[in-house]
Amino acid sequence: DNNISNVDKSINRIKSDLEDFERSKEDLVRQCVLQAKRVRDGLNDIVNASKIKLIDNSYKHILKIDLPEIDEIISKGYIADEITKATEELATGITNGENLAKLRIQARNKVSSCNLLRKFLHESNIPVEAYKIDVNPKNSSYRNWKDTQIQNSGAEKFLAYFAIIVSIINYNRSKAGSFNKDQRSVLILDNPFGPISSAHVLQPMFDMAERLKVQLICFSNITKADITSRFKVVIKAVVKQMAASNTELLTHDGNELIEHGYYKRELF
Repeated sequence: DNNISNVDKSINRIKSDLEDFERSKEDLVRQCVLQAKRVRDGLNDIVNASKIKLIDNSYKHILKIDLPEIDEIISKGYIADEITKATEELATGITNGENLAKLRIQARNKVSSCNLLRKFLHESNIPVEAYKIDVNPKNSSYRNWKDTQIQNSGAEKFLAYFAIIVSIINYNRSKAGSFNKDQRSVLILDNPFGPISSAHVLQPMFDMAERLKVQLICFSNITKADITSRFKVVIKAVVKQMAASNTELLTHDGNELIEHGYYKRELF
């Protein structure tokens, strides 16, 4: 009788453990589905934010990501299958005495946003395109990201990178808990006007920054009016030698809007 009672207790304990495991697994699948949906929706938000105004006053999204239509019930099944497969692989690895650090990396990769999105969309590759802006509108078109890196000019590539960065800034800002519609961000660029100086590229860049409330602070030695006129404040920085001293001072020249400023460099 005692043996039968002990066996029954063991069976009940195993059943309870299995039920806990199934609940944990279902919760993990649910969280993974939510994460995949957040990433998908985030990509759509980034694409929508990348809208630019062209020199002919028409509008285009500089980024284009073709995300397939999905059935969420089927997509949840794909993720559940991935979690089941990953669980079995990890359990086998632990049984075989594989390196735990390596198994943890394997587990993180399985639930990474990239892998979950692929499973959710049932796509191993998600194509990204960027709009190539040409001075002649007839030559403007979408190109896949690889061709953008190879075939686009420096200005055209810069605008694609800029659109991604500013769109992500806008996305991150919108997801912040304290976000309000009047909140602004600041992007500091070091000599961006080396590759870009043409109006058909400058206009979309500044229009996008203004629309997404991103203030641009740019360091440059280019003084062309068609660039400087796009800024409300232009400061000419100069390095001056202080009298009877080896110290140099970085200051401004002829700009009364600055009350004071200094640059301090310490050498160790």
